[in-house]
Amino acid sequence: MPHGFSFRVWTSNGITPGFYGKTELEREKWYHVAETYDGRNVEMYVVGEPESKKGALGAGGKD
Repeated sequence: MPHGFSFRVWTSNGITPGFYGKTELEREKWYHVAETYDGRNVEMYVVGEPESKKGALGAGGKD
């Protein structure tokens, strides 16, 4: 995943599939990155914008 990044969440049931971001991050620049997990769905935000709106998907193919 060139210039990309991913997140996983550790839960009491193990680790979630990877969630791969689509925003291209610039070197030497700070970003606020956050992730939510509701027990079923993972969402990642970069500077407050949800990555799923940019086509980012979890490894299982679901937003």
